[in-house]
Amino acid sequence: MKYLRHTLDRFLSLRTYLFICLVSGSVTPVFCQGESFLDKFQASILQDKVLLSWTVKSGNSCNGIRVLHTLDSASFNEIGTIEGICGSISAPTNYSFTHLDPIANAKNYYKLDFGGEGFSQTIAVQYFDFSENGYVLLPNPIQSDSKLYFNNESNAITALTIYADNGTVVYSEKGTLNYFTISAHFMEVGTYLFTLKIEGKIRGISGKFSVTH
Repeated sequence: MKYLRHTLDRFLSLRTYLFICLVSGSVTPVFCQGESFLDKFQASILQDKVLLSWTVKSGNSCNGIRVLHTLDSASFNEIGTIEGICGSISAPTNYSFTHLDPIANAKNYYKLDFGGEGFSQTIAVQYFDFSENGYVLLPNPIQSDSKLYFNNESNAITALTIYADNGTVVYSEKGTLNYFTISAHFMEVGTYLFTLKIEGKIRGISGKFSVTH
C-alpha cells in the first residue's frame, strides 16, 4: 500500500511539472527538462538595452546556449549564442547576455535553448523610450483601457489630470508608480489632453490622446 501511494505521488508530481512546462511557453513540451537546469533566469533594463542573467545549477551541463527573442511569445528567433560546454559538475555557473537592440515600447520575450537538453521558461520585459515625448501611451487611440508610462524611478508622487478639448477637467488621479491606467469607458469619442506633474521636477509632461470606442 505504501508503495502504491509513493508511486501515485510521483505520478502526480510529474504531471504537475509537465503542466508547468506547457504554460511556461515551451514550444516542445518533451524538452521541458531544461527548466530544471536553472536557479534563476531574469531580465533587467540597462538604459536602452536588456541584460539577461541566469544560473545553471551544479551537476548540469549542455552543449552551448542559444538566446532566443520574440515579440509575440511564440515565434522565437536566435539573437545570440554562448559556445562550448555550459555548466559545471561541482558548482553553479552564472551567465549573462546583453540584448543591444530590444524593441522599444513593446513587450520583449526571451528564452534559452540548452543545446538539445531543453528550453528555459519564457520571460518578458518591457523597454520604454521616453526620449521623444517624456511618456509612452499604449494603445493610442483608446477603445477601452490604455496605460500611460513615464519615468518615475524615485516613485515620486505624480498627479495626472485629463482635460476635454474645451479645457474641462474630466479626470484626475495621484500615484507613485511609473504608469497610470486610463479608462475610456466614461469618456465620449474625441480628443483629450493630459498633464503629468511629478513631485520634485520643475517641468511637467503633457500630451494628448483620442478615444474611439
